[in-house]
Amino acid sequence: MPIFVKTLSWRVPGNLPWLTALALSTGLSGCASLDRYEQSLAPPPPHPAPAPPAAALREAEARGYDEGLAAGKRIQARHDHAVAQAAQEKAATAASVMAQEAIQETQDMQTIHKLCDPPQPITPPGAAAAPATRASGPDVFAPSGPARPLDNSPDPLPDPF
Repeated sequence: MPIFVKTLSWRVPGNLPWLTALALSTGLSGCASLDRYEQSLAPPPPHPAPAPPAAALREAEARGYDEGLAAGKRIQARHDHAVAQAAQEKAATAASVMAQEAIQETQDMQTIHKLCDPPQPITPPGAAAAPATRASGPDVFAPSGPARPLDNSPDPLPDPF
């Protein structure tokens, strides 16, 4: 008994790439024409706007120029104010740093004087104070003046030349 089953062919027909390209172009052209179709449904603009007179254009241009110039001056004034403020802050900071360094130096000098100076004797409130300076003879070194030789020697350091 013969089998009457028909075998299906799953082969791609030769025209399939052409049909695909045709469907794609049809779809794209339909999308492009959709915008034109919607525009055709919209009401047309009533009338084109008339051009303004030349005097109005010159007036608007002058007004725009003046407004732009005023805006530029405001921007420049803000910039100048910011620069001046920064300079003042910098000067104030420098003055503060210098004052702090001066205070630190003064404190350091006070500490050095405390360490280097001998302690002063404490005198009771009722006692007479000792004379502040002692009398010194001519042969003693005077720290407040130039050094004088102790004897009448000629030159202590002869010239080697």
